[in-house]
Amino acid sequence: MDYAGPLWTGQLYDTKLAEEICKNNKDKTNERFLKTILDESGYSLIGFYDIHAIAKKYKLAIKNFDIIFNDVRKKGYFAARTHFSSLGIKTDMPISELVKIMK
Repeated sequence: MDYAGPLWTGQLYDTKLAEEICKNNKDKTNERFLKTILDESGYSLIGFYDIHAIAKKYKLAIKNFDIIFNDVRKKGYFAARTHFSSLGIKTDMPISELVKIMK
C-alpha cells in the first residue's frame, strides 16, 4: 500500500449475516453482489490488490481473472473478489507471489 488512513482494522463482516441475506434473497438482480460479500467475508483481510494496477506497474499482460484466482488457490492462499473494485482480488498471498502468478 502506498497510502492508507485513517483505517478501520476491526471485523468488517458478519459471515452469518451474509449467509442469511444470501439465503433469503428474493431479488436476483443483486445476487452476484451478495455472493461477492459472502465470499469476501470468509477471511478477515485489510485491503485488496488491483489486478490492472499491478499489471501496469510491472508491465504485465492481464490474465483472465478466473485463471489468477485458481492459481492463487492452488498455492493454498485465500482468494475472493472484492466489492470495492471489479478489478480487485482479496488474498493473503504476498504481492511478490501474485506478481509471479501474473507473469
